[in-house]
Amino acid sequence: MKFLFLFLVLLVASVSPAQDGGEFKKPTTKVVKASTAPVTKAEARKVLDKAWSVLQKGLKLAGGSPVKLVADATPITKNEILAEFDLLVKASAASFKRSPRPSSFDAARFRADGNSTLISGLVIRGLVMPLGPLVTGQNGPVSTAEFGDAVGVLMARLADLCHTPSTRYSPNLMPG
Repeated sequence: MKFLFLFLVLLVASVSPAQDGGEFKKPTTKVVKASTAPVTKAEARKVLDKAWSVLQKGLKLAGGSPVKLVADATPITKNEILAEFDLLVKASAASFKRSPRPSSFDAARFRADGNSTLISGLVIRGLVMPLGPLVTGQNGPVSTAEFGDAVGVLMARLADLCHTPSTRYSPNLMPG
């Protein structure tokens, strides 16, 4: 009998009108629009610090953020982004479970005004798109869409490298 009474109370409470005047209101969501304005160092620092906190929590890494970017309102350049990506990769490299399969690329298509060793090192491990905006064109500011894509590729690849694949679900590792 107690359970029937409790069930009825919960049923009535779930269908009763809202307490703020009896009307149900549709939740409002904030729409964030991508802009073509260049990403500032402060925005990049915030995103990279968040990326590091996710890596640190997921991989159980010790220590502070390896990001050395000074947060100010000036646009961040492609070379600075690549340098910060390299710091994140080096800080999480101890958690890599396997060696990445080298990606193929044409080094002649890379920017001439960048650190070719750094660029090829990130591209060969698949951490940066081989024909993406960070490694092609000229050094300069990046848009929010370009920066977001680059961070997404980096985080996805780091998650892939820090995960031990299963022979049950990975076709390349299946026997026979």
